[in-house]
Amino acid sequence: MDPTVLLERLLVSGEFDGTELLMQEAAFLESVDAERLREFESRLERARSAAVEEIRGKLADLKVRAAARGLVLDEADIVQAVRRQRFAGSRLLEQEERRVEDAEAAVVQELRAALAESDPGDLDEVTHAEWRANVEHAIDLGAIEAARAAIEMGASLDRPLLVGVPSPPVWPYRTEPLRFVVDWMFGKGVIPPGFERYRPRTDDSEAWRLLEALKKGPSLGTEAVLSGIAGVIETAIISVDVREDGVLGRLENLCAPGFHALSPCAWPSGIPVWLPAGDTSPPTDDIERGLIIEFAVGPRGGTARHVVRLDLHDVLAVLRDREHRRERLLAQLGRQLPLERAFTDLRADAAARWERSDLPTPLASDELPTLLVGAPGMGKSTLLLELAAAEGEGAVVTSATAGGDLPEADLVLVDDADGLGADELRTFVRDVHWARTTRTPPPRILVAVRPEKVPAFGQVAKQMFDVVDLPPRSSAALREQARTMLGWVGVEAASPGSYDRLAFLAGGNPTVLFYLCRALTRVLASEDRRRFGPHHVESAWEDPELRASVRALLWSPLQGFDGASDTLEAIVDFCDPGDTLALDDLTWAIEETVGPRDPDWIAERLTLLRRYGFVREMDGSYGLRLGGPVMLARSWLADDNQVG
Repeated sequence: MDPTVLLERLLVSGEFDGTELLMQEAAFLESVDAERLREFESRLERARSAAVEEIRGKLADLKVRAAARGLVLDEADIVQAVRRQRFAGSRLLEQEERRVEDAEAAVVQELRAALAESDPGDLDEVTHAEWRANVEHAIDLGAIEAARAAIEMGASLDRPLLVGVPSPPVWPYRTEPLRFVVDWMFGKGVIPPGFERYRPRTDDSEAWRLLEALKKGPSLGTEAVLSGIAGVIETAIISVDVREDGVLGRLENLCAPGFHALSPCAWPSGIPVWLPAGDTSPPTDDIERGLIIEFAVGPRGGTARHVVRLDLHDVLAVLRDREHRRERLLAQLGRQLPLERAFTDLRADAAARWERSDLPTPLASDELPTLLVGAPGMGKSTLLLELAAAEGEGAVVTSATAGGDLPEADLVLVDDADGLGADELRTFVRDVHWARTTRTPPPRILVAVRPEKVPAFGQVAKQMFDVVDLPPRSSAALREQARTMLGWVGVEAASPGSYDRLAFLAGGNPTVLFYLCRALTRVLASEDRRRFGPHHVESAWEDPELRASVRALLWSPLQGFDGASDTLEAIVDFCDPGDTLALDDLTWAIEETVGPRDPDWIAERLTLLRRYGFVREMDGSYGLRLGGPVMLARSWLADDNQVG
């Protein structure tokens, strides 16, 4: 066999030591010239570094999980093994993963046993069941510490949400006729002992309006019932079509932070809902996107896949919980959504907002206009919405491309500045300066931009703007976000550590996490299940659509900035995995890659890569960040080099 063919096979299979030994064989050395030998040596180092980086990536979140269970990983042995042979390192890693998963499973089993034996104390049976359901829900969504704390505190009437998604309601009257339950709400009939705890407060006008509509019965298919339901869920009715067989309506907003599928941006014409007049099925005509919500009573056999059904008993079960009933009913809807519809296109609206505590307050300076700098997908647009909501009437969100004077407001939040050309940017900067110098008091102005746009602002208006970086989200924040987004649509992890893996792969970028959750639900939908394990996460990470989306989000924009990918390639080629390069060494590496460059050129590209989340800086040295996007960047560089 041709030695070069054998070497190719060894390299592809991850036999790194075997490849190195073959390259020292006389037969191989005689078959290649010096240039070809250097090429093989470079490919070997790239492949070995990529394998080590991938293993280190998996170890990063596994170490956190292991530490939480009091375990220590043999990290050095695993890394050394993968440097020799990819399969040997992967096998050692799998052994450690099983050890950590067994420890996590033991903790979950211990909590479930403690919950089963919990003392109800002074609580009645139904209240204790509700408390247990709340804690059980937290365990199912991987909120182990929150569940442990609740169990240690003991059963209580105080049942705060242990996770961002409410648990299913406990309702002991589900088999009772709806008319009986409604009569009990009004104090009529033979009322079961303890039922009064489910009655809404007398000043809860929305709840009593729904009950009055239901009291008129027997049909649910009336405009009054639809109006009552909309009031309880705190949404507006866009349209109503009263038919002989029921009422077809459209509701404006059925979303919550992390629950994207039923947001106003995803359903600009409203979400279709159906209230039957009798035992009639929801209509299928003129239902856009093939989804409709049915409000009815009792289980219906053979409900079509496009129908999401909310039992009126569930509505009555949470009616007294004025503060949380909207979220509790939305969670009931989300748990029934077909998984292929669970994650629609991510857009800037209420469903995507996430409060942050790692930013300076206030973001917008009184002294200078401010540039809010963040990589694509970091949530700049949604943060502007959040700031506007917090400020109230004194804030306005506008587009930099709108033209004309900036809006009159105390706080002006500007989006879309990335789309400004050179002339448009100069005009926009003049508008900002004019607003700041002619209005009393001067408005605070916050402009959201991508990192690659910052140099253009510096050229047009040097030192006119403060600059605030939007840093990557922490692993803890993304872990909670993953738990919440998946929990809204009824997806739970078989192992709590799977949420850590999702957070790591997102690499600090919330939109990458959204893409990953979308890919995960596609994997689960193909198996018709809502419980996932580590292998489902890895399958989602290999999803071609996911990788294409992440590339379009984080890699394609960089290609328009001269030297950005070359600088990243220099770090990949010359920096050992997990290590850093001093600036002098990195300057030499860049010179070897693209030729001599001045310090300002290098600093500008390192700042860009840091803001994009690919590079980390430590005491003047630079290395690769850990995370999924950096792992993909290696393959993108290789692909681009092959094309080149």
